[in-house]
Amino acid sequence: MVQVIKRKTPADVNIADRPAEFDKRVVAHIPMLRKLAERYCHRNEWDEVVQETVESALMAWEKFRPEGSFHRWLYWRFRGVTRQRGSDDGKRRALIREDPEGLAAARASTPARQEEIVFTTEVLRKLSRSREGRMLVRAASGETYGDIGRKRGIGGERVRQLCERAREKISKVAA
Repeated sequence: MVQVIKRKTPADVNIADRPAEFDKRVVAHIPMLRKLAERYCHRNEWDEVVQETVESALMAWEKFRPEGSFHRWLYWRFRGVTRQRGSDDGKRRALIREDPEGLAAARASTPARQEEIVFTTEVLRKLSRSREGRMLVRAASGETYGDIGRKRGIGGERVRQLCERAREKISKVAA
């Protein structure tokens, strides 16, 4: 059996029960909604999105929990309105800004690091061949010197000394 959920319309909401304090809080947060609309919506949609968010908040006033953050609750109402507006055609619209110089793409991209990754892999492979190198790798992965020493049958101080020796070898290779 399929249950049909009917959405509330403005006519279904009992305005007389809504406290005046709630209305005042919504009106006080309109500048915040305006800033969100300017940030996440197209310029020609700003007023409509703010108006729809206010309407949505006033219709769903009973869902607000007083112990929660009103600002956060209103933000999620805004997200619901923008998502619903963006999915009218079944797809979310992406906000596209013109960037003819490609400055945004240059800031977002990172330079290729294949050479550093290959070098690091080779260093780790060489470390794995020696006793102190294996201990250093284990220490770098978060194990304590004492734990490594217990597994090897030596003391934690000796593990520290061997790790220090491995670090010196790495610094010579890197220099």
